[in-house]
Amino acid sequence: RDGGESWGCAREVSSAKRAEMTWYATGPGGALQLECGRLVFSCNHAETGADGFVRRATHVFLADAHGDELELRVGGVADAWTNECAVVVGADGALLLNARDLSGRCVRWTAESRDGGESFEAGVQLPALLEPSMHGCHAALARCSGEKARLCFANPASSRREALTAIWSDDDGKSWTDALLVHAGPVAYSSMQPLPEGAADSSGRDAPVGEGAIALLYECGDSGGSPYSRIDYQVVHSGSAPDAGGGQLDAAGGATQSHAGADGLYGAWG
Repeated sequence: RDGGESWGCAREVSSAKRAEMTWYATGPGGALQLECGRLVFSCNHAETGADGFVRRATHVFLADAHGDELELRVGGVADAWTNECAVVVGADGALLLNARDLSGRCVRWTAESRDGGESFEAGVQLPALLEPSMHGCHAALARCSGEKARLCFANPASSRREALTAIWSDDDGKSWTDALLVHAGPVAYSSMQPLPEGAADSSGRDAPVGEGAIALLYECGDSGGSPYSRIDYQVVHSGSAPDAGGGQLDAAGGATQSHAGADGLYGAWG
């Protein structure tokens, strides 16, 4: 209640998950608070069926306050073979879920919820948003401040975990433009936070009119190395200069530069 200066007592919430959920993970990424006060957490899980087959999917975890009581429960579950996800509120109030792909298709998935996260409609592939093979990677998604209220998405836009790229949408993710290469070398998970309109990027360059900058935190390394060498921080917007580290983006947004030996340095499931 004081902006993170102090915290109340921790509460065990494992009992709120469904019994059929075996593997269970919260995040990565932060929670989303709706106008009604509901908290929406990005999660993923596995279920083992009677046939012994393990099915994986992403879902949201919901928290509703009722006076001093907090109701916790699993909300909507997305299509099978989705994984770590990020959620934002759409211009029409729907929740927009953007999920990692575990199927080997190497594209992101999106699904909408029109009941505050209680359920999700059937998912749709996003060919414009590339995923590393063969099981993708966590990505970051946020709505920028400013009159344009653009969506910003960031992930390794390559067949490998490299080429962290931020890309923007003016139509709630139906199309994407203004791809920016943030880090040309190996990268993995990232997290973003919108900044107030008027904030400059890390080089001091002002954002385009009507667009707020994004603070971006990400795992990365140098060319030919591991994407887990360090954690870097940058403030970017769609007018920022691309990384001069040597990577170039092709028409689809993917990196054309390869990093020797990178395939053997990190697993696909992390």
